[in-house]
Amino acid sequence: MKTNLLWSCKHSATPVVAAVLFLMAVPLAKAQPTILSTVPANFASGVSPSAAVVFTFSESMDTANTSAQFISPPFSMLNTTPAWSANNTVLTCTPTPAFPANTNIVWSVTGQNPGGMSLSGSSSGFFTTGGGSGGGGISGTNAITILTVDKFYFYQQTNSSPPAATNANHEFTAGVGLSSNQVMTAGTVSVPGASSPTTLNQSASGPQNFSFIDFNNPDQTTFEQKYPQGNYVFNLTGKPANFQATVTMPTTTAQPNLPFITNYDAAQKINAAQPFTFSWGALQNGTSSDIIVLTISGGAATLFQTPSAGTNVLKGTATSVTIPAGTLAANSNYSAVLVFFRSVGTTNATDATIAIRASGNVFTINTVGATSTPPGVSNPAWTSGGLAFDVASSPNQVLNVLFSTNCSLPIAQWQKIMTTNSPGSSVHITVPLQAKAGTAGFVRLQDGP
Repeated sequence: MKTNLLWSCKHSATPVVAAVLFLMAVPLAKAQPTILSTVPANFASGVSPSAAVVFTFSESMDTANTSAQFISPPFSMLNTTPAWSANNTVLTCTPTPAFPANTNIVWSVTGQNPGGMSLSGSSSGFFTTGGGSGGGGISGTNAITILTVDKFYFYQQTNSSPPAATNANHEFTAGVGLSSNQVMTAGTVSVPGASSPTTLNQSASGPQNFSFIDFNNPDQTTFEQKYPQGNYVFNLTGKPANFQATVTMPTTTAQPNLPFITNYDAAQKINAAQPFTFSWGALQNGTSSDIIVLTISGGAATLFQTPSAGTNVLKGTATSVTIPAGTLAANSNYSAVLVFFRSVGTTNATDATIAIRASGNVFTINTVGATSTPPGVSNPAWTSGGLAFDVASSPNQVLNVLFSTNCSLPIAQWQKIMTTNSPGSSVHITVPLQAKAGTAGFVRLQDGP
């Protein structure tokens, strides 16, 4: 439904401003809700990929504002179907489809109780699914073996301020993607300074992929000591021959600074019928060689994602991206992820090595109905260019200007003179009506599209 504001060209009006006084009761102090238990337990292994994940809370939760996110590192969002118990204290998330086999599944819960008190205590963890078997490259696809080392800083933004470092977790991933003519039966990676090598496990993304993932690292200093810059040596056992390669994480490769959404409040009331631009602070030392990826997920699908490779990627110098109108549903909430990737590597005839440092920000967004607040008009005046006036509006709000000499006509019979997109909280519009000078008429301002 569109909002219309009718205005006679012959008259001006003084806007009426209504003031509303809200009385707020101050609640008594109360303990914040927590997660009492999870099934499967944190750090569990051999979990069935189709098994539901169950969270039990200390009290009833606000189901509209409490959700769980699941990730298969390095950063693939996984879908589940949520279901609440009758008293809203137990959240059951069923994988849709089943989780990947033989890989780590990282979970994170955000939410609040009906009184608006946020979830506290431990709200993230991981488990490992079972299944999988030995394998080799995908026939005819991988020309060379790809080896990667990834150090990822994982944050969560819950308001308009950048998340503090204490809200971060840190993930290390070592991975192998075999060439098409290789078969791997075992593999290890040696971490700089470690006393013994670490075993690589077959990954869920395909039988040709093997990896090691360590997610539970809340302290940044300890994490960097555990996985320092330096040479990570991979030793693979298989056919037609054993294979060894080194991925170097240079000391000069800096961890990207945290990307944070600067228009977080606006992202909590997105008009689903309008385009919306996500903005973030400039990334320190971001270059055209770095990559930024924004992903928005909801229900059983990824609704929006910027490319992670190719010519249309968001480069490290970018500070915003716009999602098209109609991408999201009205009156809904979604999980969004903004990630800044910085990488260095080498390539030769048999293999490629890539060292990645990345910082990611997970946050929620919410949409409102398609109907916007009626635009407010002020300062009407005739100018050399036509009828001019100011419009108070929402950022990115689309406005249509219609004209008719008969205000009783149906809207479909009005003439659309122009369409404009508001750059911010207000926009100045000049309507070229000189050709209609001396003619009684009406201007109708309508929110688009």
